[in-house]
Amino acid sequence: MAADEAGWVLVLAQEMDDYDWAEAESRGVLLNARLERAGRQFPVIFFDPERIRSAAAIGTEAGEPYYEPNVIMLPALSRTAVEAAVERLARNGEFDWLLGLPER
Repeated sequence: MAADEAGWVLVLAQEMDDYDWAEAESRGVLLNARLERAGRQFPVIFFDPERIRSAAAIGTEAGEPYYEPNVIMLPALSRTAVEAAVERLARNGEFDWLLGLPER
């Protein structure tokens, strides 16, 4: 994905074709993604609501808290939704805190 107007780039762990995206969509989770800006990368995970509920339920069964850093939850996981979410969140300055930038 090319840099958006805010300078953030979505970096995937591997080149994903339509099959890979369909698999991520069916699983409801996209792992090993990163957001990059100014030479720094930050991990991010994309979930759909069903998958995050399932992950949180499994994670809390033993009475432990559930924690995932930099989670973005989408109504439905797809390439279009992921790219649109990154673009919108970046444009709104939602990721700027990662670089220590002041709020807009």
